[in-house]
Amino acid sequence: MSALTDLIHELTIATNQMKQAAVTDDWILVEQIQKRRRRLLEQITAQSTALNTAERMELRIVREQEAAIAARAGAHHQALREALAADSHAPKKFHSDRMRKAYGCDQ
Repeated sequence: MSALTDLIHELTIATNQMKQAAVTDDWILVEQIQKRRRRLLEQITAQSTALNTAERMELRIVREQEAAIAARAGAHHQALREALAADSHAPKKFHSDRMRKAYGCDQ
């Protein structure tokens, strides 16, 4: 195997690990793996003068997995935004009870 093929294979393994971490919502691990993947991508880019068909196919699969991970991360962030928004707009039961008592409406 060539050095480029080895790098692509390592990238594929790292991407699979990142996808598994994303599935389990381990976003800290996703970030750590992404840093390792960035170095691999830089090395691949530096050597990618002529990719063979198998290497192109493996990189296409990596891109598909990256898209799935990005979609999951986007959904996770959206759920967090919605949860924070719902929590900040929800009336505080304790506050409402105090207000009712203060105005004599606790019956």
